[in-house]
Amino acid sequence: KQWYQRRVRETSESFKHFVMSETLKTICMYGFLVSAFLEAIMIPLLLIPHLKGIKFKDGVCRVTSGEQTRLGDFPTCSCGKSCSREYPCLYITADYVGEAGNFSGALYHNYWAKQADCVYRTDECDSFDENVGHVYDYFKENIAIHLSDNESYKYPTWTSGPIEYTSSVWFNCSGYMKDFAMYQENNYSLAKGLAAVLVPGVIFIICALYLACRWCVR
Repeated sequence: KQWYQRRVRETSESFKHFVMSETLKTICMYGFLVSAFLEAIMIPLLLIPHLKGIKFKDGVCRVTSGEQTRLGDFPTCSCGKSCSREYPCLYITADYVGEAGNFSGALYHNYWAKQADCVYRTDECDSFDENVGHVYDYFKENIAIHLSDNESYKYPTWTSGPIEYTSSVWFNCSGYMKDFAMYQENNYSLAKGLAAVLVPGVIFIICALYLACRWCVR
């Protein structure tokens, strides 16, 4: 019995020494701060888009019109600290038919494009002329291919005004709440969103529990 009690005391002291070690404290404090920082980035960038995206329903779309914002009203993208550049904003409307119902609304490439209220939000933030090229390339590769030959060349500019398209063909898309549709098929899922925040979330919880335990056994 005495041997058992001695072993329990020794184990308890060893555990306390381990928990109270400065090395482990430093590692866990950094782990806590880094994981909290990563969670703050991952949640809005990855988790929220997937939570929003799973509400979209598959269907088909047909482009009906296009318009570009006026010169001087272009949105901006970030090119670094204290740096921003403009890029053209195309507003594309489409008819949607699918699991979300039948409606007409704005067409967006993805969740981030919806936040900018443009069909496409450029991932590259280059010079204005280059950004103009990125948006034009997107139109040719993703919108014009669904238009007939006699309309595919009709690219909306800030001087052309709205352009109506009457010969668009149907293509796969996703719709939501009879309001707007995504150009790409719905590839959002709750599993993908949770996976993005799982590792930093686990590290955050472990380090938080450790720091709380350390405070309790002082």
